[in-house]
Amino acid sequence: MELPPITGAKVRGGRYYLNLRIPPEVAAHYPGRTHLENSLKTADPLVARKGVILAQAHLIELAQGARQREVLAEAVANLPPDQRAIFDEAGSVAR
Repeated sequence: MELPPITGAKVRGGRYYLNLRIPPEVAAHYPGRTHLENSLKTADPLVARKGVILAQAHLIELAQGARQREVLAEAVANLPPDQRAIFDEAGSVAR
């Protein structure tokens, strides 16, 4: 019996495997990889779809965190010198 296709997954050997492109802004978390291709360890389409959704949510969270760090770094870089000194004295580092 052929398994129904699911966006974000491939079927191999009667099982679903994750197949999501890694966004460039989170590529540092997955060095040398362009896609997530892990086994979802199921032949059940509903379970596989939930696994794809969870993986997509994780990638979105990583991407949002990267964007937030960029915004913070830009804000810190634009601080006037006296405010930057206060920021630095507090031990905060924007990366």
